[in-house]
Amino acid sequence: NLKRVFSLALTGVMLSGMMVMGASAADFSDSEEIVNQDAVNGCVALSIINGRDDGTFDPDGLVTRAEMAKMIATAMNGGIAPEYGTKTTPSFTDIKGCWAEQYIEYCNNMKIIAGRGDGTFDPYGNVTGVEAAKMVLTALGYDAEAFRLVGADWDNNVNYEATWTCDPSLYDELGGVNMYNPITRDTAAQIIWNGVQNDTVTKTPDKTLSTGEVSFTYQSSNRTLFEVKYGGEEVTGTFKDNHMTNSSVKKGYITVGSVDILADLDISYIGEDVKVMYKDATGGTKGQLDSKDKIYGVFPTGKTSVVRTTVSDIKKVEKNGAEDTNKLKIDGTEYTVATPKAGTGTIIVKNYDTTGQATTAGGTGKDNAQAKFKALSNAKNGDAVKFILNEDGEVAFAYVVETKLGVVTAKTSEKVTIGTLGTIKIADNDVYEGIAKDDVVTYTKLYDQTTANAFVTVEKAEKVTGTVNGYKGTENIKVDGNTYKIFGEAYSAVTGLDNLTSVDGDVIGEDVELYLVNGYVAGVVQTSESATNYSVITAVKTGGSTDDVFTNMQVQVLDGEGVKSILTVSADSQDVANSDDVINEDDYKVGDVVTYTIDKKGEAVLKMESQYTSPATKAYNKDTKTVGTDVTTNDTILFVETSNVDVDNLQNVAPSFKAYKIRSLASQDLTDAVVKSKDGKVLFVVADLAAKPTGATTDTVFGLVTGGGDTVKIDNVAYTTYSIYAGGDPITVNIKDGNTLNKGSIYGFVRTSDDIYANTDFEELSTTDTASGIDASKTIGSETYKVLDVLVQEYNEADKILTYHTAKGTVQGDVYTQPTGTNTRALDDKAQIIYVNLDKDEAGDEIGVNKYDVTTGRSNALLVCDNETTPSILYIFVETSGAVDAFAKNS
Repeated sequence: NLKRVFSLALTGVMLSGMMVMGASAADFSDSEEIVNQDAVNGCVALSIINGRDDGTFDPDGLVTRAEMAKMIATAMNGGIAPEYGTKTTPSFTDIKGCWAEQYIEYCNNMKIIAGRGDGTFDPYGNVTGVEAAKMVLTALGYDAEAFRLVGADWDNNVNYEATWTCDPSLYDELGGVNMYNPITRDTAAQIIWNGVQNDTVTKTPDKTLSTGEVSFTYQSSNRTLFEVKYGGEEVTGTFKDNHMTNSSVKKGYITVGSVDILADLDISYIGEDVKVMYKDATGGTKGQLDSKDKIYGVFPTGKTSVVRTTVSDIKKVEKNGAEDTNKLKIDGTEYTVATPKAGTGTIIVKNYDTTGQATTAGGTGKDNAQAKFKALSNAKNGDAVKFILNEDGEVAFAYVVETKLGVVTAKTSEKVTIGTLGTIKIADNDVYEGIAKDDVVTYTKLYDQTTANAFVTVEKAEKVTGTVNGYKGTENIKVDGNTYKIFGEAYSAVTGLDNLTSVDGDVIGEDVELYLVNGYVAGVVQTSESATNYSVITAVKTGGSTDDVFTNMQVQVLDGEGVKSILTVSADSQDVANSDDVINEDDYKVGDVVTYTIDKKGEAVLKMESQYTSPATKAYNKDTKTVGTDVTTNDTILFVETSNVDVDNLQNVAPSFKAYKIRSLASQDLTDAVVKSKDGKVLFVVADLAAKPTGATTDTVFGLVTGGGDTVKIDNVAYTTYSIYAGGDPITVNIKDGNTLNKGSIYGFVRTSDDIYANTDFEELSTTDTASGIDASKTIGSETYKVLDVLVQEYNEADKILTYHTAKGTVQGDVYTQPTGTNTRALDDKAQIIYVNLDKDEAGDEIGVNKYDVTTGRSNALLVCDNETTPSILYIFVETSGAVDAFAKNS
């Protein structure tokens, strides 16, 4: 049902609306092949039609005259097979022993059918559409003789009555079907369903007294066949809620008008008028729809004025050179904004959350309504919108389905975690098969914007790759000659998507990946080399020049990952200083930041991103994640000159630069800093701090010793070698002097370039329960860390918040009592989650940061935090086996 919500909402294609409790078209194994879903649903609900024995409906199967007789007879008898029996001498010569003999006799007795004219009925012959329509007309009370449904022109008269007298037409929804051909089961269901909704015809005798001749008057009974034969009733009301949109509605019920009824209906029809076909039940109010009644079906009347579109297709209307706030233009047509009625309460409903968490209050002022719709039109994206028009054709309400872009950060057999969404259970939501970590996806939260209470649909995001040819502001981007509209301005703010870039002049000519939401670009990832190649110049070759054959121009650079490279500079590089087309040491200096690509000659084509000039003190605020007024991102780089050298002498000494992701650091002043920002986001900072920045942990590694103890020789020196798992590929460390590490223990150490260490370089992590829940006790290198083993209570991926216990509960017999009191800590933006199996001393499965097992009461995580007053979590080691008390070896 929810799959159909999005097909309807995003494409505007009208799909089946009728849903009933019990059997329906969806129950057939070939349901997707059924065209007339409403009709099949209705006929199944009224017991008029059944499926095949193999579980299919067989919509393309041709209908025999015997099958048609059975369906008509059942409808005429209120959904029950008529107990008419069979005659000793059948009415037709070829029906004796036929499975449908009693149905044929019933219909013949009711003068609904006639034979072939030669005494036969031809039960196994196919029925045409006109023949089927004649049967339905006679079942409704159209006398074959009186309405000339027999004789030479019988077919023309049948078509006339079926088309022009019947309401709805018996041929409604069957455009393109040739009624003179044998019909399919799908078509037969539609003809009968149309007939069920038609008024029956009554036959009234009129006796002429002078002659004794009796004539008959035929007129509508003003009661449908459904009402007459099933004792049913029909009522029209507005579809307002189901149990997902309103918690006060019982599961399996929907609200029509002010009544909750046991039925289901595609949520995409919310806000529209629907017809309810029901039968009064004992205990309810007679002649009035109530929750006790038997519901045969609910389906849209089609009489509600609805406009389906996307947000970007909502345009403003200009009048005399100014905006006309009283109107909206939707897909080229102008609509007046309605004045909200008193008590309306909502103008815009988002993601079917009618409880108010995602609605925009309307009030009663027209100005307010205009402002709400105007704000919606400003969004400029591909989100689906359904506008409800009032009786005057004015825009009164809007239902919006919002879809967002995200990245899968963790996946287990039961759960999936998506960037800003958080963690959801796969079985409880609509998640595509084969979803995996690092997938880029689109997701929609329905009914409730609290992730834990929402129903979430997740689809793999559509991706386009190519080279950027150009762009137009924030409206569109052209890639490989094709133009794609941009999803508002959200393309540069997708959590977890690496190498995101803004759409501007710098991206022209670059290779990119476009991630689309409803056909609109919501994420632009630059894949060409210069995308991530912000590098600070750490040395410049003296006397080098690009026009000197023997003394070429060279620079040493440090990239954002801390890797140094020596580059031979191409003459095609940006000429910074003299515009003389010669690149030399005057153009690029130590402290400058560049991007570059490597040409076919292996030379670096440099582009200046910032010069190290006019440095000033800037403040980094960890809480707001800002430098000055600009916000940092997960990829913002801080290049730091850490030696005790005055900044003015950088060009005359060998500086010592290091690179950090700035969000991994503590709040601090950045002295002598140069900041490069774009669109209010900090790209990088160069600073001279004369020391490592506060909270820098770039060189520190935490990991589990999974094996080793062997003696090896390196440069003829003996070492003891160990394998350490720190997430990713194992790290091999070599310890001199025969010292050892404990297998199954977690250590912290400052990694060296050659992975050769002394035993004192490793700090085994141990923990102590304290009142604050954190033990500040471990110094690794020059940094202090706080370490604790815990029992995880809850992890909120969206907010990056961990709630945990520091003390264990109590066990009495088989009963475990949960400890009282919890601690709550935030994860650092670049916090690392490492899964370890301490039962086997190896890497563990990525099971997510799960709640501890309350049946055992074992601690299941080790936290490594920074040394701030309010610590942030840098690492979470998750014990995955559940077979041991986590980190007992370190306690």
